[in-house]
Amino acid sequence: MIFSKLLFSILLFSGFNFVGKKIINKLNIKYFFSKIINLYLINIAIGIVAVILILYPFLLYKIIYLIHLKILLILLIIIGGLNIIFSFNKDTLIKYYNSNKNLKFNLDKIFLFILVFLFFLFSLLPITDADSTGYHLFIPKFYLENEYFPIQTFNYHTYLFGIGEIFNLFFLALDLDLFITLTNFLGIIIILSLIINFNLKYPENSFYSLLILSCPIIIPLINTAKPQFFYISLIGILFAIIINLKKNIFKTKSLYQILFIICIFGITCYLAKITFAI
Repeated sequence: MIFSKLLFSILLFSGFNFVGKKIINKLNIKYFFSKIINLYLINIAIGIVAVILILYPFLLYKIIYLIHLKILLILLIIIGGLNIIFSFNKDTLIKYYNSNKNLKFNLDKIFLFILVFLFFLFSLLPITDADSTGYHLFIPKFYLENEYFPIQTFNYHTYLFGIGEIFNLFFLALDLDLFITLTNFLGIIIILSLIINFNLKYPENSFYSLLILSCPIIIPLINTAKPQFFYISLIGILFAIIINLKKNIFKTKSLYQILFIICIFGITCYLAKITFAI
């Protein structure tokens, strides 16, 4: 079961990568983001945000239902599979090898790799924390069984659901709870990618990456139904965008398109916790 969920999750990430890539190419901001973060990561992040932001109002106002979520997930998985098949060829592998053949490994990088791999294993564990099972997964599972959102007078949490629960509901439509925890792992990888890109002057120095990975809060949060690290990574991308714009804002092409990405990332992070702030 875990291997099938992992396979479908990988295909789903590839599907979101395809969606995000199309959006970036359409907005003509590929070059700008290539200076900030790995393009595969930003493609996936934009793809996920775009799909969830569209689904959020559509589900709330009952424009779409469970069957539409399942169809969309299946389409993304198929697109992801096709994306992998047509993206990886002999030339791509040779290009990847040539770009990394001079990569030097030291003790810091080996330790960093071990930590990242351990957190990946943590993300494969089942979700068992009380907050996730009692609230973040309860509301999506209630919808899956009844096709409407719960309103319970003596359970005030049912009034507080937001885009985070829609996020979980979407992937639980095909029982892909593993994708939720892997999204937390994706958030950590995005954060590390941002740090590495800002630390290009000293590529052999892994101090800041190790500093982030040594935070104790990562362990209890990574395999929960709360994709906090994904939202944190979006905020990290926003700061990276602002820092890059600050250097040459008047020379930056596609400024309005970049501001559009800032808005949708900011809205997503805001909606993730707005219900608890009211």
